[in-house]
Formats: sequence, structure tokens, C-alpha cells
Amino acid sequence: MYFIPFIGRLIDKIGVKKVLYFDALSFIFVYISYGLLVYGLVSGYVPKSGIYVSIAYSIVIIDKMSSQMGMARTIYLKDILVKRSDFTPSMSLGMSMDHTVSIRSSLYWWVYLAIGRSTLCFLRGRYIVLIKRIYCT
Repeated sequence: MYFIPFIGRLIDKIGVKKVLYFDALSFIFVYISYGLLVYGLVSGYVPKSGIYVSIAYSIVIIDKMSSQMGMARTIYLKDILVKRSDFTPSMSLGMSMDHTVSIRSSLYWWVYLAIGRSTLCFLRGRYIVLIKRIYCT
């Protein structure tokens, strides 16, 4: 909640497209960080206490902050609309598509978790974000 006013000021200062670009980069960072941390914890290279717990909490905080970037997507959609009446159907379709992809992805990645490859879930998740970044700009 404290991050949303900062996003608003950032949009005013540098523009919506740059904020959306930063959003994609932050998700890539989060996925890589999660993957490396999980790999370190599972393989035993990283102790399960101390500073690594703080790093895990920091990654979760950055992840939550990235989730609040939805405001930038809403503003961008409002900017590119031809008719104002298209806003609600477009947002509904976008949220439905996001939900569908999220559910299918979680089912797909569950296979990796079931066979003990939890690191692959996060490391391959960054490719999804990269593809989204390439095709959505």
C-alpha cells in the first residue's frame, strides 16, 4: 500500500511505458532470485538460517511491490483506448487471460515440483516474463 503512491509519482516522472518495462525487469529479478535461493536451500549450499532468511523476506517484499504495478497497466490501457466504453471489457478479458495462464502455469510447474525440480519452476518463470515483455511492447 505504501508503494502505490511511489508508483504514481514514478509514472508522472518517467512515463507509463518505462514503469511497465521496470515491472517486467523486476519480475525477472524475482524469478531468478527465487530460483537461486531455492536451489541453494534444497542443495544444502545455503544455510536455512541467518542472512538468507532476510534475503528470502526481501525477495517476497520485492515480489509484492511488483504485484502493485497493476496500476501502471490500468493507466496504460486507459491511454490507448479509442472508446471509453471498451475499458471494462478489456480489463475483464485481461484479468481472465492472466488468471487462465496463471492456473495453467501452476499446473504445468506442479510437475516440476512433484519430481523435485523446484528450482526449474522459478528459473523458467523468467522466460515467461521475457516473452511477455517482448510481445507486449
